[in-house]
Amino acid sequence: TLREYAEKGFGYITADVSANDRSIISNLFREKKISVLITTDSVEVGINLAVKNLYIPTVKVFRDQSFRELPFANLNQLLNRAGRSAIGHATI
Repeated sequence: TLREYAEKGFGYITADVSANDRSIISNLFREKKISVLITTDSVEVGINLAVKNLYIPTVKVFRDQSFRELPFANLNQLLNRAGRSAIGHATI
């Protein structure tokens, strides 16, 4: 499924995606071979992405059978990962 989506120009990264597939998808995004990347907060750990536009619909995460606020430190990490090596101007 991930390959089919990548061939259509977008990818996704979630906790269920293997480390190898995360690497492939993030490299395809960096190389502009896919233009849309959909992720959960799992992208906050270990992946640096230069993103022009970042959309965060909520700062709540589903953990332990309920929704809770994403801790500020985790949100900060997520925003820094997404903006690292970013283009001169990014929109969040």
